Amino acid sequence: MGSGQQDDPPSSRSWQDAEDDAIAWMIALREEPEDLPLRRRFQQWHDADPTHRAAWAELRHVDGRTRCDRACLRVP
Repeated sequence: MGSGQQDDPPSSRSWQDAEDDAIAWMIALREEPEDLPLRRRFQQWHDADPTHRAAWAELRHVDGRTRCDRACLRVP
């Protein structure tokens, strides 16, 4: 980090916010995996900002599970 690479978060505060949001999304999606409006809102959040996508990817990596990944990122 801090090398100026494109995937570096723009600021620590926005990165922390994105991490916090990603954790909240993962919990919500695991609690209600069949909630289509929730999944659509998640997809909108995920696609809205590269920092969101990076935070989600980092959380998936740390979590080490794929159960939510496959179900959550497919929105009919």
